[in-house]
Amino acid sequence: MDKLCQIICMCVIGIAIFSNTSLGLGGISEKGNWPKSWPEELEPYRKQARTMLVATRIQQNVYEIPFKDCDEFEKLWPTILKLKDKGAPLKLRSIEKPFKKGRLFDNEKPVVRIFSHVYPAEPSYRAGGKKLRPTPPWPDSIKSPTGELPEYVTISENGNTWIPVEKKKPKAFMYRVRTEIELVVDGTIINLNRILLPDNTPIIDKRKLDKKPETEQISASNRQETEFDIHAKVAQLNIDTAKLDDVIRIFGEPIEYIWGRKIINKAKIPTDRYCIKYPYDVHIFMLWDSIVELRFESPAAGYVFRDKIRVGSSLDEVLEVVGQPAKTVKGGRIRWVDNVLYKDIKGKKGYCYYHRPDQNVRFFFLNYKVKALYITRSDYNDG
Repeated sequence: MDKLCQIICMCVIGIAIFSNTSLGLGGISEKGNWPKSWPEELEPYRKQARTMLVATRIQQNVYEIPFKDCDEFEKLWPTILKLKDKGAPLKLRSIEKPFKKGRLFDNEKPVVRIFSHVYPAEPSYRAGGKKLRPTPPWPDSIKSPTGELPEYVTISENGNTWIPVEKKKPKAFMYRVRTEIELVVDGTIINLNRILLPDNTPIIDKRKLDKKPETEQISASNRQETEFDIHAKVAQLNIDTAKLDDVIRIFGEPIEYIWGRKIINKAKIPTDRYCIKYPYDVHIFMLWDSIVELRFESPAAGYVFRDKIRVGSSLDEVLEVVGQPAKTVKGGRIRWVDNVLYKDIKGKKGYCYYHRPDQNVRFFFLNYKVKALYITRSDYNDG
């Protein structure tokens, strides 16, 4: 009898919880318990993430990853996009003030939410049917003619296979198939003007804003559709002959003049060595009145080298475009020798450097992905 009372109490509590939330919660883990098969770049973020197991008629996992600053978010953004399935929308939400407590998602801080299939998953079945595990690989029979996955599936009437959930929702359980991304945007840590949104992706904008910023990017494109069109500006610049006045005329007034972490008084410009800082992590390295190199240190700049390489491209992609090195040095220090690929510098896996003076370009890599792309003048000399 006591056992029966416990069960009844648990059911009543569960009903009370679910009635006050938009989604039923099966449990929360203060850790990112996503599949081990997901990109290794996500591994350092497991401890700061959390996992929500949604267990109502809709069965799914939701992972939330907060970030300490915009650099941390923007570094991981290209990796996050790889998780999104073809055809899946990108959802946008705003910070909610006052916070609406009692809901599963309070939107009280900028986070990335990843909606994905149940993991780990136990087999599901109808009476007399097969045991079906609600995880990839999914059968081709549920895909659209263009190869897109449905948002949810349910078990067929005969219990032998998965079928896509159409507009009319079934009475049976629904299992998430398609991985989707949602951004809670604050404009500082998660700033849409500083990232590239994916091509051919529906944008579902559920933010509550009085007025969206005029230059904000809310549609997918190959690069930023803002006034700061980096390719148009670079095309006007002769890096070998341009002077400081030319830079200001073409790029406009900078955010500031810096060298390292030091801000340089404009009245002291030009000086020996300094960088001109522009939006989207574009820096122009100057030596007195001449340009040394153009530095692109974020995918937000939208700069693409030879229409193929950008910040976030892989080392293999770079080598395919610019060619193999004359020599590869693994595990050692950077000696700044031309045409040498320095790989896993000082034993740090994924940290690499490669300079091709014949193509006027330098690459810095983190996790074997382009972290910074520098376009140099033709007489540039590392030595």
